[in-house]
Amino acid sequence: MDSLNWQVGQGTVTALLGKNGAGKTTTLRMLANLIRPTRGEARVFDKPASSLNSADFAKLGYVAESQSLAEWMSLAYLLNYLKPMYPTWDDAFCDRLVDLFELPLDRCIRELSRGMRMKAAFVSSLAYRPELLLLDEPFSGLDTIVREDLIDALLDLTEQER
Repeated sequence: MDSLNWQVGQGTVTALLGKNGAGKTTTLRMLANLIRPTRGEARVFDKPASSLNSADFAKLGYVAESQSLAEWMSLAYLLNYLKPMYPTWDDAFCDRLVDLFELPLDRCIRELSRGMRMKAAFVSSLAYRPELLLLDEPFSGLDTIVREDLIDALLDLTEQER
């Protein structure tokens, strides 16, 4: 990808499509300030991604296929660990997501299947109701049923939040 000028409006769902190696993951990683652009600028919340502060990160969710969670933690421990970092954390919404995804709170992350780990990643990134949610192929490698369940749940949640 030579250049990209892209603006996403509030309240919209937008997909970034392209061939393998086109720069989709790189673009999302720049928006999340995980890597710096070699040229140009990535902007989020009307400021350079490199200038995002903790208050901005509390409004930004990120779920990626390659994302890893602390495997030694139980899901309950992980969610309780993350909660103080996000002023907008919604306990009722978190509980609803855990129930919706049928996740066992008492099991260690390492004991969860790949599909359950991705569901746990979604819960940990949605429970604080981020203003911007970046998804980098989180459904890749999941079986069809889990993929459809996650997509249906996300679409339902998106629709309910309007």
